[in-house]
Amino acid sequence: MEHIGKSKNLGSKIVPHKAKFVESDNPILGKSGKRRELLSAFLYNNNYTQQEMPEETAQKTEDIYQYIYAVNLFHKGEKMHIGLQIPSFKYPGGTADIRPKLKEIVTTADTAGFHSLWVMDHYYQIKGLFGEAYTDPMLESYTTLGYFAGLTEKANLGVLVTGVIYRHPSVLMKMVNTLDILSGGRAYLGIGAAWYEDEAKGLGIPYPSTSERFEQLEDNLKLAKTLWDGEEASFEGQRFSAPAITNNPAPLSKPHPRIMIGGMGPKKTLRMVAQYADACNFFEGAGMDKMQTALDTLKAHCERLGRDYNTVEKTSLGTVHLSANDTVDSVIKRSKELSAMGFTHTIFNMRDVYKITPLETFAKEIIPAMAEL
Repeated sequence: MEHIGKSKNLGSKIVPHKAKFVESDNPILGKSGKRRELLSAFLYNNNYTQQEMPEETAQKTEDIYQYIYAVNLFHKGEKMHIGLQIPSFKYPGGTADIRPKLKEIVTTADTAGFHSLWVMDHYYQIKGLFGEAYTDPMLESYTTLGYFAGLTEKANLGVLVTGVIYRHPSVLMKMVNTLDILSGGRAYLGIGAAWYEDEAKGLGIPYPSTSERFEQLEDNLKLAKTLWDGEEASFEGQRFSAPAITNNPAPLSKPHPRIMIGGMGPKKTLRMVAQYADACNFFEGAGMDKMQTALDTLKAHCERLGRDYNTVEKTSLGTVHLSANDTVDSVIKRSKELSAMGFTHTIFNMRDVYKITPLETFAKEIIPAMAEL
């Protein structure tokens, strides 16, 4: 595959007018196994397998991540988007501080240029998250996003991710449509098979077997596709039916709110991403090797189903703690590595986001740096 177009000056790096690449056996890549591994992963993920890297460009490239990121931008016209997940509502001022503090967080993030805002779908806090207990404060996700919709104008909004066991599918569709309309067309349908068994049992919510939960997930996905294809639908799935569900008012997003499936399961989750979803979400804590394996598996599912792999938005979820071990440079480096793998949207949560300082640092140093690469 050859791309011919105008050169782009990306900081100190130049993407040439006519660039070709090969996946392997290129002495220009040097002896570094890491350099070869990263570039091979990038080429494979982006279908650049029969191309040759120009010697003058490779020799001038001191940072392979910078080079790969620049080429990704040149060929696909994409940049790395930054999202913010807010998983904790334990603030120094207690319950009375939640509303004003959330307002400060999301309006700051929206102004700063964060591409998306996310909350979890839990009723218990996750044990151990930021040192918290399961009894610590937790808000209902879609009600919280409705609040965000009224406070923000630009950032996309979503649940990372909706557990299929918590809401009737028809009701969930109405909730997502409502969020999309009231946000002006900024909603994602983030969804997954649910996993927090102690939470479900503690609340008295049925927690079916893994196979049944995945059947529920597929029913939800099929319903979304069916409903968003018209004004009214009759649906019969494996686990539930909806004889006459209406799509009025229809969502503003075109063709519909983006469907994002969370998880890296190779047989069911990634097959459903390839078959139904607009986006996937992988957990950065799993490690780069497992994330790469998941991408390879997703690509294989896409090929088998006749889906263009590049039409799937690849998103990741990770944690940043700028007050501790993380730095601006380390966050940018992580984002470059993810971009080299094919990710275009990385979502971070921050232990001390309520201090606002981390958001200001992202606004001043990290988001502009990612946009200028």
